[in-house]
Amino acid sequence: MEIARSFSRKISLTQYGHPYETIDLFASYKADIEEQDKPSAIKVLSQKLQKLAVADIEEQEKEVRAYYEAKKQDLNEANQTDNKSKAEEKKRANQRAFYAKKAKTEKIVEKLNTDPEFRKEYAEKAKEGSPF
Repeated sequence: MEIARSFSRKISLTQYGHPYETIDLFASYKADIEEQDKPSAIKVLSQKLQKLAVADIEEQEKEVRAYYEAKKQDLNEANQTDNKSKAEEKKRANQRAFYAKKAKTEKIVEKLNTDPEFRKEYAEKAKEGSPF
């Protein structure tokens, strides 16, 4: 003959405060018993099997939560890296725009200093409120 005890639990994992996955945990333990075993010994054995099953479920839950927490951290780090890359690209684009504007301004200044016709045209546009 044998005696068996099992225990199960559903855990709901959340992401950004919202449940996104439910996981079923299950543990079962068995022990052989003899007909001559006393009922009190069988009761103690049954309680020990139940405690083992509950402890096993608690350990499984810790492992599952740790796994998903590590997974969430990896995703967050990947997002941070992606955001950092985007910020760096934006910074480079702003620098390119700045240097392009600076080069254009330098060309205009150079042309103003060397081309009287351009200087006259530039002054007229400036009076209208819209220089090049």
